[in-house]
Amino acid sequence: MPRSLEARRLAVVEALRAVAAEPLPVPRPEPSVIDAVGAVGARLDDLSGRLDEVLARLGSVETALLESAWEQPCPERATEETEPESTVSVPAVDGLAEGRMSSVAAKALFGH
Repeated sequence: MPRSLEARRLAVVEALRAVAAEPLPVPRPEPSVIDAVGAVGARLDDLSGRLDEVLARLGSVETALLESAWEQPCPERATEETEPESTVSVPAVDGLAEGRMSSVAAKALFGH
């Protein structure tokens, strides 16, 4: 690198270091801006609380729907080829008691 280019590069580096070392004046915000920030923060806290409440209510509704669906028997559909008595919504699985599932759970899941 020629000497003049090296000297220019060093001068630019020194100038950038000097600018970086100078403290920048931080403008003080107006009181109205500070009040607005506080109001926005309070509003966000209020909305966050409402969202938490809505999510809790949705969770309760979901739980209630799942529980009511679990308690209702599965409707059996009759087709033209089969009789309603022989229609099963879930096929029977043999040997559930051997697979460590209780007979109560097997009856609840598979209707047998």
